[in-house]
Amino acid sequence: MKWKKSLLLCIAVFFIQSGLSLQAAPPSYPKSIVGSSPQLIENGSPKPLRTTLELKQLKIPTPSLCQHITSIHAAIKQKDQQIYEIFESSNHVYSGLKWYPQSISGTLPYYGGAVQMCCSPEKSFSVQEQQEAACTGSDTVQACMDKLTRHCLHKAGQQLHIRSDMQDRKEKVQHKKDLFNNISLKIGEMEQLMQNLLSVLP
Repeated sequence: MKWKKSLLLCIAVFFIQSGLSLQAAPPSYPKSIVGSSPQLIENGSPKPLRTTLELKQLKIPTPSLCQHITSIHAAIKQKDQQIYEIFESSNHVYSGLKWYPQSISGTLPYYGGAVQMCCSPEKSFSVQEQQEAACTGSDTVQACMDKLTRHCLHKAGQQLHIRSDMQDRKEKVQHKKDLFNNISLKIGEMEQLMQNLLSVLP
């Protein structure tokens, strides 16, 4: 009987020690999970759809659309002023023709402010805005920023009705162009008649 008690005692001690060692042992996780968080950075830049994107924090150039719109806007303003100066200098000849500076630009100056806002290095885009701009997880930061900029400018353009306004202004410019072409044609014909007269004068 003694040997049976000894055997039971040994078995009990074994299970107690095993239970203590199991309690003391920390849970085992793969090294890639322990201490990790969702990957927000890739190649030194934030990843689209994971965190807010801000141009000044990214190592990428300003979206080309910003540069295109800004340069065209500046060219329109410059041409507008040049045409106005031509009208002013010839006002004594064509007193009935007028060109009012900036009137042809419509909402473009206001849209210029929207371009500065959307293209500002300080402008940040939330994850929700990235989703609205159709950014994807496989996009590069540059590709996502291009989408974000286009989306931002599109929303601003809708609020200002920039497309319909520019179409209306373009038609007015076309009307003036047709008017001036017609005047130029008639002046050319008048010049030819004067030349004809000069050729037959004794």
